[in-house]
Amino acid sequence: MEESKENFKKIKSANQMMLDYFNKSFLSQLEDIQNLKTQIFEIDIKIDELDKTKDIYAFKTNSRKSVFSPVTNDGVDTERNKIIQEQIKDLQSVKETLTLKLRGMELQLNKLRQYLEALNNAEDALTSFEPRYTTDDPDHTDHYGFTFLQEDAKEDISSHGYNILMLDAYDRALTQTILDKQIKTGLEAMQNKLDMINYLIGTDVGRAKLTLQEILHNVKQMSHSVDEIAENMNSFSSSDKPLKEQLEAYLNEFKQKHTKIKITASVETPDPNISYHPVFNINFMRLIAIFFDNIALHANASNVSVQASLTPNMAEVILTDDGVGIKDTYMEDSPWYSSLHKAKEILYMLCGKLDISGDVMSGTTVKFSFPIQQ
Repeated sequence: MEESKENFKKIKSANQMMLDYFNKSFLSQLEDIQNLKTQIFEIDIKIDELDKTKDIYAFKTNSRKSVFSPVTNDGVDTERNKIIQEQIKDLQSVKETLTLKLRGMELQLNKLRQYLEALNNAEDALTSFEPRYTTDDPDHTDHYGFTFLQEDAKEDISSHGYNILMLDAYDRALTQTILDKQIKTGLEAMQNKLDMINYLIGTDVGRAKLTLQEILHNVKQMSHSVDEIAENMNSFSSSDKPLKEQLEAYLNEFKQKHTKIKITASVETPDPNISYHPVFNINFMRLIAIFFDNIALHANASNVSVQASLTPNMAEVILTDDGVGIKDTYMEDSPWYSSLHKAKEILYMLCGKLDISGDVMSGTTVKFSFPIQQ
């Protein structure tokens, strides 16, 4: 899978390089065509002026209306007329040459337009494939070009605060990187396309409309990215619904996204409207999301069972799946910034407990609980 990611990144990078090259070539060709049209227009004006001047010296006659009529020099006028005609002929020859060149350049521009359309279609297709290569493992974020301190988590109890601060710094740095890579890059791409529209509006309305559609598509993609970032930063923090209702809503949404995974759930509580302090509600749902994300991405499971107990003094969950299981050394094998390490530190802060076990035959069982301190 890692090799597939790298190959996908190479293809996407190569396509973007070609797209940038042909965009630049298209703009340059468009500017040259506009300059050439300006030259031809100026030649037409010059030819028109010479035609009007030529008429002054044309159709002369030697007859005089009277003895008092001025004597005209027909030889000089004829010579001037010939000079003007030669100038017009030269300008028409230049115009023909420029017109032929213009036709050739317009044919090249049409070719560039076809290449751009093909590359933009390829970019859209690559974007549609991108999630499967970039979001299959939230614990590895190389697809953002993101790097962070490669240090192991501290195991002694006194270092939990250190680990928590490191995870917080990691989340902040990752968010900043995503903003830079997705939002800023998207804005720069739109700026380039807006610059292109400045040329296209007066010369190629069809291409201008197509470019405008591409910008609108990019705006929608950026809006989606902003929504994802906002959701990740503020997940579960704005809900005032009872915790049982939040859990059921999350499970229903998970079912819609992962239709191949069958979920059975039961929630035992003395009060269906039970709700804890926001700190407990938010982190309960964060833990649920962490473990379900791991099931979707790693477990290869088809059946998941959730048993939750919500009482005034304790929140408990037992989550089992029939997937590939998990190694006993999962904490040592996974990077320090992984979601499982994050779950461990969340439960430490809540004075809770975490137990994860499993194998290939039985799948994985996750048990976590924490006391409610009112």
